[in-house]
Amino acid sequence: MRALGLVGVLLALLIVAWVAKDQLSVTQAHLPPVPGAGPANAAASVHDQAKQFEAQYKNAVDDAVKQNEKALKAAQ
Repeated sequence: MRALGLVGVLLALLIVAWVAKDQLSVTQAHLPPVPGAGPANAAASVHDQAKQFEAQYKNAVDDAVKQNEKALKAAQ
């Protein structure tokens, strides 16, 4: 009886692995190529993304502070 349960679990695992493999291959096939994404540009690309994220975060914090200041002035 245990062997039958083990076979069922292994069969389910194989089915899940097969479906996951198919999904990942479809996802990889439909991704558009990233311009300039060669190995030489990888570090520069990550650095540029970090700078862009930092600037967006700083702008969001500045906007939140400005809104808070406006709300405090309006409440007075």
